[in-house]
Amino acid sequence: MKTLRVDDKPGEDTRYLVRSVLLFMTEAFDALERNDEPHMAGTMNGAARILDLCADALKEPDEPAGAADGE
Repeated sequence: MKTLRVDDKPGEDTRYLVRSVLLFMTEAFDALERNDEPHMAGTMNGAARILDLCADALKEPDEPAGAADGE
């Protein structure tokens, strides 16, 4: 699976890549909206996959077991 993570962590470089992708998507959706033609088939599915890729890149490392319980 492709990833936007740099050094396998959600650090500064990873956040930069995710912001770049999201800014690109903003421009792409603006262009689609300005176009009077119907959206291409699969556009929303592709967008959902890109958003999922961005979310995965920003996931924080798992906390140790019991950390949420105060153990």
